Amino acid sequence: MLPNGTWDQNYEFGDSGVTIRQYYDRIRKQGGQMTTEQRARQRIAELEEEIFVATKAYDHFGLKIKRLQTKQKTLRNKFGLFIDLDKHIADKYKNKIN
Repeated sequence: MLPNGTWDQNYEFGDSGVTIRQYYDRIRKQGGQMTTEQRARQRIAELEEEIFVATKAYDHFGLKIKRLQTKQKTLRNKFGLFIDLDKHIADKYKNKIN
């Protein structure tokens, strides 16, 4: 995680000029055993990347979801209709988020 709160897979590891991903890939390719701390740091880096991707997807689709919720309320009030919003969102965006 960068200081500004964003994820950059090319973020340099210490002063070595090696990215975090390159560092752990190099250990794996050499067949070396990672210490518990190295495995923990690798998992933390992977989780931070997953969180960043999920946050970006939520930011992008969150606005669309809010618009759909407003549309749902309007239709319900106007025509007495109910739209299964969760199913609609899941069907519409499942390929885009994954």
